[in-house]
Amino acid sequence: MENDTKWQNLQALKELHNQGFITKTEYRARLKQLIDELTGTTISTPSASQISTQRMETTIDSSIVARPPPDFVGVERETATKWSYDLKRAKWSKKRICVQLDATPFARG
Repeated sequence: MENDTKWQNLQALKELHNQGFITKTEYRARLKQLIDELTGTTISTPSASQISTQRMETTIDSSIVARPPPDFVGVERETATKWSYDLKRAKWSKKRICVQLDATPFARG
């Protein structure tokens, strides 16, 4: 049972690395720790402060990939159901509407 959790931890660690949440150095250090726990052996690994220092030394430019906004121009209109609640009558009403994604992003509020 305990080994099952450790295997799940290994899989989660790999996913964190694949998604870019942790650096290669952090991944390798934690991987060694988890393998040590599974096998009952010990390998010298960097401390948390060493890993933290290495993380700070990693440049922001290497971890952030600038991507343009997606192109929604080709996305067709769709029909949807708009639900509204009338507080005075205490009833829900529904209306069929047409929706389309806007080609201009609105990330600036």
